[in-house]
Amino acid sequence: MIVSLCQAPITLAGVILLLRNVSQTDEALREARNANSIARETGERQLRAYLVTRKFSVSGIMAGNVPKIRYEIANTGQTPAYKFIVKSQLFFAEGGKSASETKVRFTKDIDCSRTLLGAGQSVAVPIRYEAPIAYDEVIAIQFGTSTLGIFGVVIYWDAFGKRRRLTFKVYLDPNYLEDNGCGVFTACERGNSGD
Repeated sequence: MIVSLCQAPITLAGVILLLRNVSQTDEALREARNANSIARETGERQLRAYLVTRKFSVSGIMAGNVPKIRYEIANTGQTPAYKFIVKSQLFFAEGGKSASETKVRFTKDIDCSRTLLGAGQSVAVPIRYEAPIAYDEVIAIQFGTSTLGIFGVVIYWDAFGKRRRLTFKVYLDPNYLEDNGCGVFTACERGNSGD
């Protein structure tokens, strides 16, 4: 009986140490899972597709011409972008409103959808102006009383199955419009975002 009484505290101490060890193991396991999650997310960010819009340009801003507007969508990431859909719309900011302040609704979709855009690849997106530009429109654009802009949305899925969205809004700055009717667009203060 004395031996049993002596063994009871030792057994109790052993159980307490065992429970403490299990608790520490659970905490270490949680920390390891958290570290794995951070490493996975970091790896995805490094490897995923990143679509960007660039090289917005126009030619033919001269009375009687049909202006040609184009831009490029590029995948600057390390994996392909899948099932990407592009919709863009021309708009005019008038009446003293800036292009950033102008709300745009898609009235006629310009759809340049593709199934795949590989890493390092790009695609040109043309936007056709509907009719020859009138003399008064050219003057308004040149003097900044009317601003030509493009608003668009790009939706795509990355290699990890996540849906991504990019919005862009640019305007033709009269300071970057040449006498020959060629010019480049500038990003608006608002309306540009991506995830």
